[in-house]
Amino acid sequence: MTAPNIALVQTEAATEFVLGIQRDSQVNAWLGEVEQFPQDQEARGAIISAHTALRNGGATITELTGDLTRSEPERHHVGAEVSARTVASLENSRAVLTRIAEAYESTAVDAIKERFALKSDDNWIYDKWLGFVRESYGKEDGPATIRETMLAHRDVATLIVKLPSPLLGIPERQHNDWKLKAIEKWEPDIQAAAQMGADIREVASRYPRVIGMVKSNFHSPVIASRMKTRVSL
Repeated sequence: MTAPNIALVQTEAATEFVLGIQRDSQVNAWLGEVEQFPQDQEARGAIISAHTALRNGGATITELTGDLTRSEPERHHVGAEVSARTVASLENSRAVLTRIAEAYESTAVDAIKERFALKSDDNWIYDKWLGFVRESYGKEDGPATIRETMLAHRDVATLIVKLPSPLLGIPERQHNDWKLKAIEKWEPDIQAAAQMGADIREVASRYPRVIGMVKSNFHSPVIASRMKTRVSL
C-alpha cells in the first residue's frame, strides 16, 4: 500500500509525523492535553496555542504537497517559513508553561519557609523531638514510628521539612519521601501547588522534541536552498 503524499520531505518519518499531527491522541501526547489544567487558564491557553500552531502547520505542509503552481524548491522554501512560524509558536508556549511552573514552585517554596518555620521559643521542644528522631531511626520499627509521629505532631513535621538529612540522621531518599508526606498532611495546598508546578514543567519538557521534529520533517533545507540558483530576468 502506497503511503499518502502528505509531507514535503519524502521519508517515512516525515509522513508519520504529519499523520500524527492529525490524531488528537498523538498531539495530546506531544504537547499536553488541553483540559489537563482546567484551574489554570493561562496554562490551558498556552497548550491550546501550541495545538493550533502544530495542526495549522501540518495542514499547510500537506496542502503544499499538492500545490502545482510552485516548483519543488518553492514548496520547500514556503515549508521553511511554515516551520519557522510553527516553531516560534511552540517556543512561546513552552516559555509560558515554564514561567507558570516556576511561579507555582516559587509559591510552594515560599509557603514552606513561612509555614514550617522553626520558632526560637520552641527550641527546647525541637531538641527533644530531634533526639527522638535520631534515636528511633536505627530501631527495628523506628522508621514507622517516626512517620506516624510526624503525621500526628506538627513540631516533628516541621523538623523533617526544615532540617537537612545529616542532622536528622536519616537517609536522603527516606527524608525526601517524608518531607512530601509531611507537607501533604499539614499543608495540602502547598503540596498541590508544588505538584501543579511539576506537572506543568513536565509538559513543557516535551516541547523541544516536537520542535526538533517540526524542523526535520516540515521541509528540506537542501531542496529549499535551490531557490538561490534562480535566474532573475
